[in-house]
Amino acid sequence: MAVKDKMYKEVQLWKSSGKSKADFILDKEYSKAKFEYWISKYNKEQVISTKSNFKEIPITESIAVPEVKREKTLQIDLPSGIKITVYK
Repeated sequence: MAVKDKMYKEVQLWKSSGKSKADFILDKEYSKAKFEYWISKYNKEQVISTKSNFKEIPITESIAVPEVKREKTLQIDLPSGIKITVYK
């Protein structure tokens, strides 16, 4: 078992134990500093994985939007190609 897997398992055990960090690592072979390092890595990875659940849904048919006959008040053309238009 890789060190990362082992330490992540330890972090999960600690989180579910309800114990303080100091109490949890009393009989462990690693230091509190090392355990806190792995807690930090684990927490960062959890945040990244929750942000990456975006799923793109491709549109397979063209959508026709009827032209609206309104007066254009403002149009902003961004360098990225996005156009923002405001009508009255």
